[in-house]
Amino acid sequence: MTPLIWGMTDAIDARDRAGAALARPTGNGDIRGMSSTPLDTLDPAPRPPRPIATPCVKVCAVDGQSGFCLGCRRTLPEIAGWARLSDEERSAIMADLPHRPDPMANLAISQG
Repeated sequence: MTPLIWGMTDAIDARDRAGAALARPTGNGDIRGMSSTPLDTLDPAPRPPRPIATPCVKVCAVDGQSGFCLGCRRTLPEIAGWARLSDEERSAIMADLPHRPDPMANLAISQG
């Protein structure tokens, strides 16, 4: 019995080192019915979502007069829909941001 256990352990270690097949149960709980499926044929692990470029600087306060965020100069609808916009739509908004009025200047004038 001992050689069988050693043989199974040795086979598992070799399989793990080589990254070869994984034994997968067939569902009846009997290890004799386990199948070997090569790792490269299994469904790939899901990839993390691609990062989305954002002008957010974590200063989230919207100027009531201009409607622009004091930190990033986006409007509330732009901020709320940012993740749903296409890359092209986000790029167009980001290109426009430097040309928008500075809401901090409006705030300073109103505090005057």
